[in-house]
Amino acid sequence: EYQTPLGETVSADLPGALQNFAGDVPGQACVRELLRADSAALGKLLAAISNCLPFTAILVIDQGEEVFTLANKTAEDQQLGRQSLDMLRQTIGTPGDFKLIFALRTEYYGRVIDRLRQGLHDVGSIREYLITEIDEPALVEAIRRPTSGESIPHAAEIPVEKYGFRYGEGVAAAIANRLVRYSISGRDGVLPLMQVICSQLYRLACKRVDKTVSLTDLDTLGGIEGGMRTHVETMVADLIKERPRDKTSVQKLFTDLYLKQADGTLTTALLAEDKVRETWTGKMPIDELLKSSCERRSMKVNSLRIGTEDHKRYVSLGQDAIAKIAEEWDRRLSLTTERLKWGAGILSVVSVALVMAAVAWSALLAKRSAERSEAIAKRKIQEVVELYMAPLSRSADLAATTED
Repeated sequence: EYQTPLGETVSADLPGALQNFAGDVPGQACVRELLRADSAALGKLLAAISNCLPFTAILVIDQGEEVFTLANKTAEDQQLGRQSLDMLRQTIGTPGDFKLIFALRTEYYGRVIDRLRQGLHDVGSIREYLITEIDEPALVEAIRRPTSGESIPHAAEIPVEKYGFRYGEGVAAAIANRLVRYSISGRDGVLPLMQVICSQLYRLACKRVDKTVSLTDLDTLGGIEGGMRTHVETMVADLIKERPRDKTSVQKLFTDLYLKQADGTLTTALLAEDKVRETWTGKMPIDELLKSSCERRSMKVNSLRIGTEDHKRYVSLGQDAIAKIAEEWDRRLSLTTERLKWGAGILSVVSVALVMAAVAWSALLAKRSAERSEAIAKRKIQEVVELYMAPLSRSADLAATTED
């Protein structure tokens, strides 16, 4: 329902519009089959929905690169990828009061725009926007935005009334500076990192009466790195909550997914999916692991062509900021391995020493046993000799007495 400028209440029956268009009880399976059967159906459906609304209908499709990254396993997947792009191309040419926002990674832009423009005589309806890296002053403004006491465009509420917290003097600028220094590579952008850290600071501030974020709160998190560590460890704990023994296996996988560049910068690495499957040692099925990790944005799976190779699926970290946590886990696991090796070496030396001591002790016991046996034998012989010699001695004494 919505109200017209004259105050009249009007109802928009969107499910009814969908049912009239689909000719069946609307549902996910019904719409999917409809879109598969007719590439022009999406544009017609958006036009039908927009006719019921007093404003422009907007459909947002995020992670659009997946029409390539998820369409290289089978011939059917590839066909679905081509159908998806054809559906988008025909939607562009469909008249109606609607907009379609298709967001994707920069490296896939050329491949998508080439497909969308094929066969279109009027490409003026296509608008392209590059989301560039945010600079530090703009980052400070983004950090402060939830504490603003003024109305902002397209928002139903004043931010400070909704969130009810504030930053101490100079705190937002200090956070922005630390965020920029932490994400020095700039490959993935600093905004996701800002969201992770500021959400943790917000939760800390809300526990106090004044609800003011201070630099002490940032130190409580352990700085940007500590906050990121907590975030990643929470994601991993949630990922393996049904199989907690897989923790070391997941951490080991992460250590294979980062690189140290020549200047010391840590970035995500690319590891072939078949290599990941080959080396995975956890109990969780690898397909479930990859799917759940991608949903949590802790890892990504992309189809790429490197050099002269055919397209292959590669696994990488969800963002470069995770690489520092992966390096930390790598050091910890390596130290544990070295300690285990050192312990095993010590155990081996101790075991050999114990065996040698046991052999020496056995030899000593055998020697003492032999000596005791020899002494006993001598004593027995002596007793026998004395036993047989005693009558002779008495006879000799008797004879001597007779002579006398």
